[in-house]
Amino acid sequence: FLALLILPLHRIIARKLMENINILTAPSEYTLNYFKKNGYKGKDNDVVVYNAIDYKKLYTRKIHECKINNILKKRTIKFVYLGRLEKNKGIIAFCNAIKLFNNRGNNNISFKIVGQGSYMNNILELSKQEKNVEFINGIDNQKMPDFLKDIDVSVALTFSSNSMGGGGLSNALLE
Repeated sequence: FLALLILPLHRIIARKLMENINILTAPSEYTLNYFKKNGYKGKDNDVVVYNAIDYKKLYTRKIHECKINNILKKRTIKFVYLGRLEKNKGIIAFCNAIKLFNNRGNNNISFKIVGQGSYMNNILELSKQEKNVEFINGIDNQKMPDFLKDIDVSVALTFSSNSMGGGGLSNALLE
């Protein structure tokens, strides 16, 4: 019931705020179209940035090559899900993938799940059942770069919702 009251209010406020946008940068065409569908008039200088990482730069390529070489040398590949623990953020699909990997006998993979949300108890239970799953309630922003240095693969799932958009590029992945 509360959502029925808040959502229309959210749309009114968002449309009013969109009147003042000079340029919109979106992570996907889907997101840009979502804003246009919901009241944003659009400008000629709006831009879609599909990938915030510029692989043309030499230092970026070197970091990427180093990461790939480290993955190939390791005995265990480390995956991380970083985000809200909600159905529309893909946490159920990620947990199912973990179980599938483990049922197939892949013992050279570890999973870290970082976040908070309504599926937190499910994640805690999964981390008790699966020896290669670690749940982390949250990480301080200042400590995030050091945490991510040790991660090989970041999983970013977002499923579209009719009410709030979505389905574009994950903010956690961009950060």
